[in-house]
Amino acid sequence: MLMAQNEMSSPSLSPAPSVNVLSLSTEINVATRPHLRLPPQPPTPTPPPNPRILAFLSTLRPPGLARSRRLRKDLDALYDTLLPVDLELAAELSGAPEGRQLHEYCVHMREAVTSRPHLLVAYAWVMYMAVFSGDGVGHGHGDEEEEEEEGEKGLEKAGLSFWHFVGEEDGEDIKREFKRRLEGAETVFTAKERRQVVEEAVEIFRRSLLLVEELDGLLSTPVEAPAAVDRGPDNAWEAADVVQ
Repeated sequence: MLMAQNEMSSPSLSPAPSVNVLSLSTEINVATRPHLRLPPQPPTPTPPPNPRILAFLSTLRPPGLARSRRLRKDLDALYDTLLPVDLELAAELSGAPEGRQLHEYCVHMREAVTSRPHLLVAYAWVMYMAVFSGDGVGHGHGDEEEEEEEGEKGLEKAGLSFWHFVGEEDGEDIKREFKRRLEGAETVFTAKERRQVVEEAVEIFRRSLLLVEELDGLLSTPVEAPAAVDRGPDNAWEAADVVQ
């Protein structure tokens, strides 16, 4: 009887309720994680280019359209005339340019065409059409091969060979062939790839405008601001209509 009374009067010893708390080591890790200098994550591997896209790109540029070699020769000629220096040495000594637009443009371009090679079509169209839209300084008209070669050398010396196209049609034949080859994209690109090309063309115009504005600022070029500046198409689909 006495034992029963003692059992009834004594408080029951039940286990303490469990509390969901972090362990000490976990709490330390969570608290110190923002201060850790973790090694950079490896870049996501880029998938291999689609053979379908590469085959099309390999045949897009017609003979006579490439401008890189001519541009380098023109720069050499202009520097020799205006400021005789070694271009590569001058670039090395001068270091990185002050402006950031050129660097960002190059980084964007490299990343864009590496991950999506079909975007090269946007650069080819915008840049090459810009060349054909020039004033045509130094386009070839000579009927004789010898006159053509002499004219070419004269233009190189003057730093104007970039605008010269071999032949009697001022490069119009090359332009027609480039457009003809570009039409092949209609049966090669998917709807998504086509849209991405048009969007990249708009991005090229946007970045080119920023680069020109930055150069004007760095060189202190006096330019009167127009009342309204046409920044081009408001969207990629309007740009598609312009391209067509």
